[in-house]
Amino acid sequence: MVPRDRREEILNLLSIHKYMSVEELAKLMFISESTIRRDLAYLEKEGSLKRTRGGASYLSPSLVKWPFVFRNKTNIKEKVYIAKLAASFVQDGDSIFIDSSSTGLCLAKALVEKKNLNVLTYGMPTAQVLAEEGNAYVECVCGHYFPGRASIYGSEACQFIKQHYAKTCFISGCGLSAEQGLSDYAKEEVVLKKTFHECSGQTVVLVDHSKFEQTFFWKDLDFSEMDVLITDQPLPECIDEICYQHDIQVIYE
Repeated sequence: MVPRDRREEILNLLSIHKYMSVEELAKLMFISESTIRRDLAYLEKEGSLKRTRGGASYLSPSLVKWPFVFRNKTNIKEKVYIAKLAASFVQDGDSIFIDSSSTGLCLAKALVEKKNLNVLTYGMPTAQVLAEEGNAYVECVCGHYFPGRASIYGSEACQFIKQHYAKTCFISGCGLSAEQGLSDYAKEEVVLKKTFHECSGQTVVLVDHSKFEQTFFWKDLDFSEMDVLITDQPLPECIDEICYQHDIQVIYE
């Protein structure tokens, strides 16, 4: 088992059992305890779990910086559902922006049948799907590559985005609350999303129900900056009321 798959399996096991010892993980995965310890150290450094004496504890996905490979396995049915709804906002020949979220990747997969799209993204998996499987002209921003999130960040990335204009941008986030709007834990991510919004004619927000009433330190967008909100379940009343006040089109079916 390659390291990436092995670490993903560790996270999956911890999400089920909440806490596991090094010995338990080694026996279940048929690998040495020393390898498990190295993997736990690597995953703790990424912020994916909390090591304790002799083992590791699970952390809620809403509170940590999950690696992209794991985020792309969580709530996947909901994200695919949202992506199919979002794809209806894209017509052949459109110019669009897509962020680096796992929901954005699901959208990319839902767009492979569209023709002559112009796509700009800072998510490498999204770019790869559309370039290899779709009929699209795909551009990636320039800047610093961050492997844990499979994304490109930096001031150069913002400047590159500002050279473009999109009919629609598709943006996700870590939390959606009445108090904070759409929010995230990474400042680098927020800056790019704001630039997407500024350079687009329409901003479409994609969030599944697990993000409802979650608040993070950095604000992506105010409700006043959203045009469309696509999700998989009815919104909490407090969020739904704010969307109504700002004339945001809410879609969940």
